[in-house]
Amino acid sequence: MKKYFISWQNIKWIIKELIATCSNKPSYFSKKRIQEWLLFDAAFCCGIYWFCTHVQKLTYVEVIAFMGIIFGYAGYTVATIQKEKRNENKQIDKQEVK
Repeated sequence: MKKYFISWQNIKWIIKELIATCSNKPSYFSKKRIQEWLLFDAAFCCGIYWFCTHVQKLTYVEVIAFMGIIFGYAGYTVATIQKEKRNENKQIDKQEVK
């Protein structure tokens, strides 16, 4: 029998970790990142819905402004994640020096 990455065991593990993330138990996933992802997805879907319903009436400037906001937020999110990673690495380096 072939082993696949998406197996019932992996699905059960993901569900168990998501439940632990939403509780006070330790979890593999970050509660903060999951909440940010859900909020971003909701806002992104609303923005895309608005864009699709108004696309015939928009000018090029409005389309560029809309896409600028989307890409600007994406850049901000990536920069924030990278900053958190750098801070975590600095803390690990400080612990190794001690």
